[in-house]
Amino acid sequence: MININPGHNETLQKICQPLYNYTSYVSRISDNKKKRLTAKEAVNEAVDWAIKENLFDGFFKLQKEEILAMSLTAYDEESIHRAWYNDGLEDEIEQGIEKNKRDCQRRCDCPGN
Repeated sequence: MININPGHNETLQKICQPLYNYTSYVSRISDNKKKRLTAKEAVNEAVDWAIKENLFDGFFKLQKEEILAMSLTAYDEESIHRAWYNDGLEDEIEQGIEKNKRDCQRRCDCPGN
């Protein structure tokens, strides 16, 4: 696996223009989200920027609606997976706390026994 985020593997991105363009586009969406734009606003702005910058030789301009739909779907799936992970992690933490309470109660004379 290769990290293609900005600041990583820059040599590879310099020799592969499509990879650089993709990284720039995704980074733009991420930066927009950090500015508290909604997912739709972040993607719309990034697509408009990509069109202005002529990324992928005008592909964004020709396929704007499809790119918007695909990007929002991909972003939503990522958010869903992150939420699933966080929900599972929260459940595991709660289960761990309860287990530690039970273990403590069995081993010592803790208040609440």
